Order: sequence, then structure tokens, then C-alpha cells
Amino acid sequence: MRAAVPGLATRATSVGGSPVREILALTARPEVISFAGGLPAPELFDAAAIRAAYDRVLADQGGTRATFAIEDLADGALVGFVHLFDIDWPCRLAHFGIVIGETGRQGRGLGSEATALMVGYGFDTLNLDRIELRVVDGNAPARHIYAKLGFVDEGRLRRAAFIAGAPADVIVMGLLREEFRKPG
Repeated sequence: MRAAVPGLATRATSVGGSPVREILALTARPEVISFAGGLPAPELFDAAAIRAAYDRVLADQGGTRATFAIEDLADGALVGFVHLFDIDWPCRLAHFGIVIGETGRQGRGLGSEATALMVGYGFDTLNLDRIELRVVDGNAPARHIYAKLGFVDEGRLRRAAFIAGAPADVIVMGLLREEFRKPG
């Protein structure tokens, strides 16, 4: 799969051609791990297990997930990835996730744009009716992006994440097709 949108600052591209090492480097930073909800699974510290996990993701493209790398069109750098996962085709719903791993590129609108593109892809191309996500309560920038697109808080999972050695709440947010506010 390839979704390229001319004139935009970011482009979502198939993860199939993306180097595993670059993707892993994006998620290895403590601040990324923190906002993602804590440390990755222990299996992710083993290079062979990392490669196997990556291969499983690629094998499931079009099954229960759609994963794209995020490329900054200013310089062609891989800056993160975005995905819809646990797609439930009969119920027409999926879960959303995004990582912008290079902190120097955060706060420049890349995440907002990639989120809007992926949510639009979910509704317009995959014909989903609902997209939901989980976000650590302290991640105000992400919550702002999601609310701007129409996501609403649907619940709080108390102490569902561990951040910097302390428990943290996770907010469940949901978006229905008719509530999606496309940017522009």
C-alpha cells in the first residue's frame, strides 16, 4: 500500500521498504516509550525477536492492520509511523496509534497531519465506522490533536500505564465517521 499526498508536509508510505533499524531507533527514546505507555515488551530487546515482530506486522498488512511510515517531505527522513490495528471488519472499527520518534520534529504539525491522513484513510478507504485510541493522560499535545479531529473522551483506565516509575491513567477516545472533522 502507498498513500502519497502531494503538497503536504508529511507522507505516509508503506513500512515494507522502511529499514527496521530506523523504525526501532524512533521508538527507543525514553520520551517516546514514556508517552507510548511504558517500556516495550521484553521480547523487543532481542534483535531476532524484533525482526520477527516486524515481519508479523508486515505479514498482516490488509488483515487486521494497516501500518505506514511517516516521511518528512522537507528532507525525506523517516520520522515515525502510524497505524490502524485490531481492525474488526464486521463491526467496521479499528484502533489507532502513532509515533513521531524524533523529538526535534515534534510540535511541527507532522503528527497532526499524519493522524488526519490515517483517520481519513480509515473512513474513506477502509470504510470504517469507528476509530478508537488510548492515550496517556499526561500527553496533552496528542489529546489536543485528537480532539481537534473530533475524537471524544470515552473513559479513563486508571493506572493502566507505567511512566517514569509511576502509574499513570490512560484515556480512551473514540471517533465516529460522521464526527470526523477533516482539516482544511
